[in-house]
Amino acid sequence: MKQYTTWLFILLIANACSGIRKGKRLEKYLTQDVDTIHLNTPSKSTNKSALELHFIGAGGMLIRKNQQAVLVDPFFSNPGPLLSNLFKKATPDTNTVQHYFKRVFGQAQDQKGVIKALLVSHAHYDHLMDVPLLWHQKLLNQTTINFIGSPTVGHYLRGANIPAGQIESVEKSVATNLQKVGKRYEMGKPKIRVYPIVNAHAPHTRFFGIPIKFYKGKAKQDKWPTKLGGFKEGQTYSFLIDFLDEDEKITARIFVQTSSSNPPNGFIPAKLKAEHPIDIAVLGVASYKYVKKYPAELIKHLQPHHVVMVHWENFFCCLNRLKEKPRAVPFNNIRRFVKKVDLLMNELGHKGQWTLPQVDTKLFFLK
Repeated sequence: MKQYTTWLFILLIANACSGIRKGKRLEKYLTQDVDTIHLNTPSKSTNKSALELHFIGAGGMLIRKNQQAVLVDPFFSNPGPLLSNLFKKATPDTNTVQHYFKRVFGQAQDQKGVIKALLVSHAHYDHLMDVPLLWHQKLLNQTTINFIGSPTVGHYLRGANIPAGQIESVEKSVATNLQKVGKRYEMGKPKIRVYPIVNAHAPHTRFFGIPIKFYKGKAKQDKWPTKLGGFKEGQTYSFLIDFLDEDEKITARIFVQTSSSNPPNGFIPAKLKAEHPIDIAVLGVASYKYVKKYPAELIKHLQPHHVVMVHWENFFCCLNRLKEKPRAVPFNNIRRFVKKVDLLMNELGHKGQWTLPQVDTKLFFLK
């Protein structure tokens, strides 16, 4: 066991150094600070109806249209090196969370309740750990916010003293998959509509050819984990997010999948595809090489007009350091992923319609 741990430590150090080098090579692909993107879609709309995406880091994303927004997997604290995380206490960085929430949202608090839903794709610490702090610091509007995630997410949030009435624990049996349209959640006026979609989580690495997946399992009781290694994955979901107008017609459709997986995970049924095209697909990059058909099969299935790549950076570094010097997440060749996406979008007739955003980058999409 000691020998195994030593080799794993050496492997992690080597890949961390590799991540720094790969981060430097990514700079020519990265979008910095703010970017305005014109979607090559048949419809046209004014700047007033622009869709705003603010990439927080890891799988985190604020998605906003006018005075309606959803927040996905918000994670600001970045607790440090992978090797120590299994034993480190789950303690969010209050100052960092408050600082970056204000930058991402534009205000210190969401007093008007613009953020209607907080979506959690799965219960690993880098997707969930900062959520209770957003609630208890009253950065979110406590009367209008809805939390949507797996039963494991529900257990953890109730254990963190978030009211059960504002938590939607989605069982896999009622979620959308390739064969059926599952339960949907509607909120706000005009409405935002959210479909949780059955997904899976790729292995984190391989050791001598054996796939290794950390933090497996499900929570069984309402209790907040005391250690980072205590955040079990639970069921993993993707999300289909529709922004509707007053007549309940879809004005923008965003697909979000923060975890790499093989098909048919993340696939949606033909009925949903026929309603409205995918304007933007937000796709996680980390661990993509351990699921051979990702992202090719998913992009071919969704046929999005634009792809935004997230969860590509080494989130074991703090956000300030990542903003100064981009670093790729260990074990991943991000440039290869970018080139795959570029080729796939060319084949779909959407040449150049992809973005690799640096952390804390705001994107505006115009039709």
